[in-house]
Amino acid sequence: MVHPSHDAAAGPQLDGYIPLGPPSDVITLYEGPLQLRVGDDLARQRPGEITLVLRSGSHLVWGVDLDGASYEERLQWQFREGSGVPMLRFAFHGTPLELETYLTGDGYGFFGHRTSNADDKTELASVVSHWVNLPHLPHGSRLCHEHDDGSWVEWGGRWMLTLGDWDVTVDERRDLGETLRTATRERLYAISHVMRVRRSDGRTFHAGDARTLLSGLQVALSFALGRWTAPVLPVGLDESGALAWSEWAPLNIDSPAKAHGRWWVEHRPDDLKDYLSCFINNWLDPERQHSLGFLAISAIAAGESGFVEQRVMTALAALEHLSWLAEVRSGTQSETEWRRRKPAWRIRHLVTGACASPEVDSAPQPILASFARTVAHGDGPAALVELRDSITHPKEADERYRVPGLLAEASRLATRYLELALLRWLDYAGHMADRTITTGWAGESRAVPWAPSDGLPR
Repeated sequence: MVHPSHDAAAGPQLDGYIPLGPPSDVITLYEGPLQLRVGDDLARQRPGEITLVLRSGSHLVWGVDLDGASYEERLQWQFREGSGVPMLRFAFHGTPLELETYLTGDGYGFFGHRTSNADDKTELASVVSHWVNLPHLPHGSRLCHEHDDGSWVEWGGRWMLTLGDWDVTVDERRDLGETLRTATRERLYAISHVMRVRRSDGRTFHAGDARTLLSGLQVALSFALGRWTAPVLPVGLDESGALAWSEWAPLNIDSPAKAHGRWWVEHRPDDLKDYLSCFINNWLDPERQHSLGFLAISAIAAGESGFVEQRVMTALAALEHLSWLAEVRSGTQSETEWRRRKPAWRIRHLVTGACASPEVDSAPQPILASFARTVAHGDGPAALVELRDSITHPKEADERYRVPGLLAEASRLATRYLELALLRWLDYAGHMADRTITTGWAGESRAVPWAPSDGLPR
């Protein structure tokens, strides 16, 4: 039944494969009969579950209920040296699966790496996955849910975009606001969205191609959010709609409470779409993918609330890597010429190449600006390299700890430089927030320095 006042643009939410439960540190991916095969030895089916446990990291574990099991049956669920590779068997949404696993005790174990029921060449028509702790993506088209009594609810929860040859649809759960507030307050996790990816031309594709796209989306969105989010349990469907491929893996995921600064602001969804297009176009280039992954992951790590020393070191190592790509790998300089340049010059060249000033702004960073005036060149890159060198080769044990706040300001500037240089390398031209500014409205942002102004390139 369709209510006559429904928005004509509203559609039903995508069907997922995991229940949209409340926030927790345990997400149940499967619940039902499990069976263990070790070589030719097949254990009797027992009730059990497979769960993603998000405590002190990410762990994909399974366990069965052995209450009432005989001694002989318990032996079948134990580790036996030299007996073969343990394989966990179960039917997932009616499709029989057999996945390689590890045993850690009587009737329980874990998946230590990505494992799938089919190879990368499996032909698929679409892939459905579930995002954990992804925020609201505003300005989406409307979704509709009808209750059994004929009542209905609509919400703006569908986000659609085209990334290269892929069409991506992301639907948010209708109680997302309250779910994320609880997850943030309690530092928990929840399935927040269901996503479907298909080829724009409707053709089939290989499972390995889908995996590449999903891993790129995870890194891209995590870099934009300043914390790890992830697509969990991707399920590939063939042209008949049958489940042909699924991937089970522990993944990096953070609570929404962990975000302590990011360059993208949530009220600019079009910027996120433009950025994702830039990122995925580069990610799908085999010549750029590994470096892009290293740079984005370094930016995430450098922006987290960890030790400031490690944040400075991580950001500067990534900037050196990006300088190598921009100068040597591009053919602009020879390796010999590049190595003759000082590290501060390399970073300064990246900063000015992003149309930004290398000078330290004393308004948001008075401590670092004062320190910069005491070193050669007296700018941000020189100050950061001086601090990095004093961390790795201190002349005195407390050399850089005598001025409170110095390393904290340095870590923010180093990450700011890395974000600027990486977004410039990606040819992103939207807005970004400045993490060196720690006061004011959280949603403030400005166009990137190299963005066109008044129709003319800067």
